[in-house]
Amino acid sequence: MHFCVGQEGAPTALAPLLRPDDSIVSHYRSHGYYLAKGAPLTEMIAEFHGKATGSNNGCAGSMELAHEEARIYSGAIVGGPIAIAMGIAFALKYRGAPGIVIAVVGDGSLDEGVSYEALNLAALHSVPLLTICENNLYAAHTPAPLRTMSRSLIDRVKPFGMRAERFDGMDIVQLHGQLGAVIEDMRSGGGPRFIEIETYR
Repeated sequence: MHFCVGQEGAPTALAPLLRPDDSIVSHYRSHGYYLAKGAPLTEMIAEFHGKATGSNNGCAGSMELAHEEARIYSGAIVGGPIAIAMGIAFALKYRGAPGIVIAVVGDGSLDEGVSYEALNLAALHSVPLLTICENNLYAAHTPAPLRTMSRSLIDRVKPFGMRAERFDGMDIVQLHGQLGAVIEDMRSGGGPRFIEIETYR
């Protein structure tokens, strides 16, 4: 059976694989990841409407959605999630604490220099960072061929010595199994990973 989904396929496939001590730092399309981490739907909706009962007391809105207890954070700075997640992952390793950190970005984030600096550090220090790059073929309204000569996102990451793979984000069952294998390896000390998920908005 083939379950075809759009950009919410990754958080749906990821949700059963997450533990309370895992963290997610996402781009601004973070609603699926917020729910995947078990954060309350009522607080998310309240946040959308600027209410004091929202997950960020109504001060963040949709694009900066976060929930401290659930360990889900998001923001609108392109490429920013990788750098922030790298810092959290480094802290976990330094303290010997459990958990992994997942950075969620779009393909446009690999046009930002900070992404490469953070990925290089993640590989160098072998931190528990899983970068999920949702490749929906556009950065804002600009298609990939107008932004870069490189047609492969994973080939941009491999020179850092980080394992990188490309998965079909439109098959949720297959994606769940693939992400499960990656995360199991990471929990066993397998080091950081970069996953390109081909999808659509």
